[in-house]
Order: sequence, then C-alpha cells, then structure tokens
Amino acid sequence: MFFFGGKEIHVQVGPYGGTGGTDWDDGCHRRIERIFVSYSSRYIGSIQTVYKDFSNNIVIAPRRGPYSYTFEVVHTPPETPITRIDGYFDRTGITYLEFSTNNGKICSFGSKTGSPFTYKDPRGFAGFHGRSNGIYLVALGVHVNSCATKYLNPSTSSSSKKASA
Repeated sequence: MFFFGGKEIHVQVGPYGGTGGTDWDDGCHRRIERIFVSYSSRYIGSIQTVYKDFSNNIVIAPRRGPYSYTFEVVHTPPETPITRIDGYFDRTGITYLEFSTNNGKICSFGSKTGSPFTYKDPRGFAGFHGRSNGIYLVALGVHVNSCATKYLNPSTSSSSKKASA
C-alpha cells in the first residue's frame, strides 16, 4: 500500500503480531519524535507516538492499547531517526519491542518470547499502524520513507511508438 506525505511516497509494511484486535493507523509523518510505551514482563500494553509532520508541527497520535503496567518514554536523539525495530509476538500480542537508530540501540521493553520480527530502514520510519485490544498491543507495522518521490507516468516518446514499414 502506498501513501503520500509531503513529496515522498510512503509504503506500509506489516503488521506483525497476534490475532484479533482493532485496526489503527497513525498515518505518515516526517519523523518520530517520542514513543510512550506501557509494558509488563510478558506483553506490550500500548504505544502512543509523537511525530513531526511535513510542516514541522508536532502531532500527537492517540494511545494504541490500554494505559497500564510500567510506563516509559522513548526519546529519539534530535534529527536522528529510528531506523530499526526488533520485536517478538505470540498469538495474544506483542511481547517485546526494541528501538534503534543508526548509532545503536536506544531501549527495549518486554520479554523475548514467541516469534521474532524486524523492521529496518536507514532513512527511518514515517509512522506506525497495527491492531490493539483493551488489554494489549496486538500487532505493529510501520510506514517506510521510500526513495521514490513520484509515480512514473508512461511516456509516448518516439522509442515507444511502432516503427512504420
């Protein structure tokens, strides 16, 4: 799936996670500024993300999942995008999340149980989407900043015309 934000084309990847829950989508933004995470020793309860949009305004997305368990804030270094997200999930939901930049790991939450997944892109991520229920963050996906800046339209140049005999 493709999304347009600013002048870039964004690609939706995932989500990985358990079954069930209600779909949600934060949309595409210029960059992730902060992530609020609630978690227990077994599951990620919720995430809430603060973004900068393409006009450099702050956008606060709704909390995805319940506010419960232990609560922490992930601060991204100024103008340093999150470029890798490692996680684990089982049938119920996301059990572990780890956020990294090109400079290394920032933080991790939860327990490495279940099936692993990884999202990585050296340009960073433009937003999150996924599923949640009243108890857990069930699944998590990302919007990726692509290299493309526009769709290519078919050309009617002379090289694409039939040669006449």
